Order: sequence, then C-alpha cells, then structure tokens
Amino acid sequence: MKKIAMGLLIIIFLGAFMVGCVEKEDIKETTKIKAAEEKDKNQVSEKVFDEFTKVLETKNALQTKEFILDNIQDVTEEIADKMVLEYELLLDSNFKDLMKKYNSDTYFNAVNETMDKEHNLYLEKIKDENIKEEVMNTLASGYTFEMLEGSYYLTIDYAMINDTFSKYLSENLKPYYELRKKDFEEPTFVEEYVSIDFEEIKNRVVTLEKVIRDNKELANRADIKDFMKWHIQALLAVDYFNNFVDYETGEVREIVKSTYEELKASDLKIAKYAAEEMDKLLSEFQYVLKQDDEEAYKKVNSLKFKIADEVSKKIEEYYSVK
Repeated sequence: MKKIAMGLLIIIFLGAFMVGCVEKEDIKETTKIKAAEEKDKNQVSEKVFDEFTKVLETKNALQTKEFILDNIQDVTEEIADKMVLEYELLLDSNFKDLMKKYNSDTYFNAVNETMDKEHNLYLEKIKDENIKEEVMNTLASGYTFEMLEGSYYLTIDYAMINDTFSKYLSENLKPYYELRKKDFEEPTFVEEYVSIDFEEIKNRVVTLEKVIRDNKELANRADIKDFMKWHIQALLAVDYFNNFVDYETGEVREIVKSTYEELKASDLKIAKYAAEEMDKLLSEFQYVLKQDDEEAYKKVNSLKFKIADEVSKKIEEYYSVK
C-alpha cells in the first residue's frame, strides 16, 4: 500500500510539473504574440500618421475627419490623441474665416430664417441650394450652430468630437474633450455671469489643470490658456451677482470657503495659487462683502483679474514643453 501511495504521489507530482511547464510555455507564447501585435500596431500607426499629415496639409476638415474615422481603430492611443488634437486645431484655424462668412448677412439670414417659434433650426429648408449644400458640408466637417441672444452662430462642435472619438483616446486626454463638451452644452459663463454652481466650477478647474499637466502639448496652445483663464476667473468670482456671497448679510458662502481650503491642500499649482491668494484677501474682510462696501469689492475684482491674467504665464512656467 505504501508503494502504491508513493507511486501515486510521484505521478501527481510529475503531472503537476508537466502542467506547470505547459502553462509557462503558454504564457511565453502569449507574451510573444502580444509583443508581435504591439509591434505591428506601432508600425501601422506610423504609416497611418504619415498619411494623416498629408491629408492635414490640405486643410480640409471634412477629409481630415473622414480619414481619422477610417483609421483611428487601427492605431495606438498615442497616435489617436495626436490625430484628434490636430483635427481640433484645424477646425479652430479654419473657423476664423468661416465665422466671417457665417456672420455675413447672406449666410446669417439663410441659417436663421429656418428657425421656428420654438427656436429650432431646420437647415434643410434653406432656400438657396448652394448655401444649403455648403452649410451641410460645414456641419459634417465638425461645426454646429449655437444660440446667442436669440440668433444662431457657427461654433466648433465639441460634443461631436467627444462622442465620436473619445473611446479611442488615452485616459490622459479623454477628460479634456469631456470638459469641452460639458462647457459647450452648459457654458461656465452666460454673458458676464457665472452660470454653473461653485462645485462644478471647482470640478472643471481641477479637471482642466490636470489635463494640461498630463498633456504637455496642450500647454503651449493659446486657446487652452484662455480656457483655463476663463475658469480661474469663474473660481474667483466672489460676489453677490453670482450668488457666491449672501445678498442680505454679505457673508461669503461656505461652499466657497471649503472649496478654497480643498484647493489650498492640493498639488495643482495654478488652482492652489488662485485659492490661496483670494482666500487671504477674503480673510482680511472676515469673509464678509456687503453690497455697499465698494472698496472691498474693488480689491476682490482687482485680484480676480490679476490672477486670471497670470494664468498664461503660470501654465508656461509649470507645464509647457521646454
């Protein structure tokens, strides 16, 4: 019986040993396959990006968008990021001339004459066939119309960019286009007034600074600097017009004070600096800004615009590619 038991143990041991060897070989083979696939994808990505740069040189946003749609699933996240960022820059570059055209009486009237009583556009009803075709191509390229003060104006369609390309982008870049979409659908400012709550302002500031920190190529862009400046200005808009100060008592809202404390403890250099400076000033007034205290509001507004104007240099100092 002992010999039989010993034999069984040897058989079990040898079996386990053989299984282990097979598993190790399988792992090695899987690793080789993955490495080959990654190598292939990198090679494909290089070829795709070379072709992409040629398409980009045409400055045709519609062709550029269609090329990305045809190829983005075959490239690495790094190349996907680069293509979408370049496409966005092209939309922005072309927008300057398009804005002049669509703000001219001919195009402005052609678009806005299709608006119904509920302020919905029916662009298929544009009377001039040539203008209608041009408008449809413009929308297909990556633009849309947004309402401002009762009329529609051309703008970049950030909701489309996010919804179309986000799933292919890196985790570092995805939040940028999510934020762009959010700001497009629910603007931080309406005219000169903050239109979102303070918690949302903080969330957008934090998201944006992290995106700039984690994507150095963004830090050199003028539009990103303006975008960050705009949000820092909202973060520092401490007054009763924006409901961040109690209208009756003049007391600064608790959400403002707690948010500044949170940002002061963060590692986000620009948001931290802005919160520290404004909190220091507010503490001098014991966090009370009464309506008739013109001197206090003058100092608060002066500091707000000073810090906002420093944002561009701060981004260059902390995050730009040297």
